[in-house]
Amino acid sequence: MAAVTPGPGGDFMLGYPSIRPIRSGMAVGSLVAGVASLLAALVACGFGLVGGPEVTGAFTLLGCLAGAGGGAVGFLALRQVSRSTGELAGRGLALSGLICSGVGFAWAVASLGLAIVLPAT
Repeated sequence: MAAVTPGPGGDFMLGYPSIRPIRSGMAVGSLVAGVASLLAALVACGFGLVGGPEVTGAFTLLGCLAGAGGGAVGFLALRQVSRSTGELAGRGLALSGLICSGVGFAWAVASLGLAIVLPAT
């Protein structure tokens, strides 16, 4: 509810309560893609240890695509939140999404390397 209060000089002003910032949807999407990248990399690592480079390659591709997408969306979300004048929140979510995406991407690539090297030994 708005409050009507007397302002300077005797005029009446309309005062609005502060509005909480809106959470950025791009930041949430970045975190979801980053967690998906981590999960795909975990599955790729499991198949890499057990054997089966074909299946590992499929999950590596999934992890890399999710990681790259999450990283790009996380970067855009960070830029969107920083350019908003306090209207958007979610800097931490976007940063977490960037980190999870990067770790998932690297882990997926390492799992593929593991699947290629282990059967050769």
